[in-house]
Amino acid sequence: MFKRLAVLLLVVAATLSLTTPARATALTIHAVSCFYAPYYFYDIYQPGFYCSANVSGGTGNYVSYTWDIESRYGNYSYTTTTYAVQRPCVYDEYVSGYLTVTDSLGATTSQWIGQVYCGNL
Repeated sequence: MFKRLAVLLLVVAATLSLTTPARATALTIHAVSCFYAPYYFYDIYQPGFYCSANVSGGTGNYVSYTWDIESRYGNYSYTTTTYAVQRPCVYDEYVSGYLTVTDSLGATTSQWIGQVYCGNL
């Protein structure tokens, strides 16, 4: 009798340990906000942009935010550990691209960031 009860408890414990934690949800980018923002660099203001993201879900910490930026002057990528980025851009150009967020288990999600016009200072 005791042996059967021990086996039953082991089976129940093994089954419970295989279930996904209730807090684990899909990694989601809810919104990305980008706008023109002058960039202060070496005591000089130049055209720039600022983007931030609202992210939820996933498992563990958000390990990286990769901002893939496209413009007529070339494409470039910035990887940060925070939800925001501020970068310079060329006067009178549009920048656009994608944000990719990665969590600590390697799950990723991406979203289009829209276009930002780098106009007058």
